[in-house]
Amino acid sequence: RGNVIETMAFTNDIWTPLKVNTSQKGPDAPGNWLFSWYQVSVTYKNHQALKFWVHQGYHFDASDKVDIAMQFVDRAPIIAALAKK
Repeated sequence: RGNVIETMAFTNDIWTPLKVNTSQKGPDAPGNWLFSWYQVSVTYKNHQALKFWVHQGYHFDASDKVDIAMQFVDRAPIIAALAKK
């Protein structure tokens, strides 16, 4: 990545805690979670720019340590940029 990325910035971050009382189907373990959203702005050495959103989720165990970490990337802008090549 260091060979192709000129700059990278993380902006517009949002953080929200959430307590799950009863698990449903999926990775929603009961307990305390912290979710974040932020925008990534990348400028490549060829002067192309790209912006996309990243979403993360962290679950904390009984010792307040992260035991589950999830990350989701909004790939639509990435796919659109690749299609232009």
